[in-house]
Amino acid sequence: MSTPVYVFPKDSVHSRGIPSDSFLNAIVNWGKYAADAIFAVNSDPHDIMAQIEPILGPWKDDGHRRAALMEVLRVLGMFESSGNFDEGKDPDNHNPNPESWETGAWQVSYDSRTLGRDLSEMLAEEEIHDAIQFQALMKSDHRLAADYIARLLRHTWKANGPCYKDRHIFKGHLQDPNESIYPWLRKDSMREFQSLISSH
Repeated sequence: MSTPVYVFPKDSVHSRGIPSDSFLNAIVNWGKYAADAIFAVNSDPHDIMAQIEPILGPWKDDGHRRAALMEVLRVLGMFESSGNFDEGKDPDNHNPNPESWETGAWQVSYDSRTLGRDLSEMLAEEEIHDAIQFQALMKSDHRLAADYIARLLRHTWKANGPCYKDRHIFKGHLQDPNESIYPWLRKDSMREFQSLISSH
């Protein structure tokens, strides 16, 4: 299979730069084969899909929702790490407990596993039993890292600061709209993702 030549997904994200091909490839490789259940319709207001539907919806089908979540991963990953899977703990996190330490492209932490049964089951299946193992996995297994953040976002958008909006208070402050993912989500990028995965 030939490597995609990206157009709209290469749009810059605020001050975080332009997504690399390797980062976009990881998202596409995940999006093609991710379980259908991750994109199922629900009515949970804490689900990221409820937050992005006014921007990228209304939803037409599974492929549309799948590509929309891929677009969220593109923008969120740029905010969290500039698309760097090797990113470590946020330097502003002074919590000594490694379960709270952020890791990988989407800066997830081991303590987030309690937010969804599927998250803890995923880690148990991978025989991940502590924060250090979790951090190594999120950096090395890019498809699994994408699967983890996607599932987490379906449970709640509140685990990642850039998913807060200007009307939401994050860490005691109103979110700057430009520091949220929402102004940077692109329908053209979503449509390009949908075209790339349409044959999956």
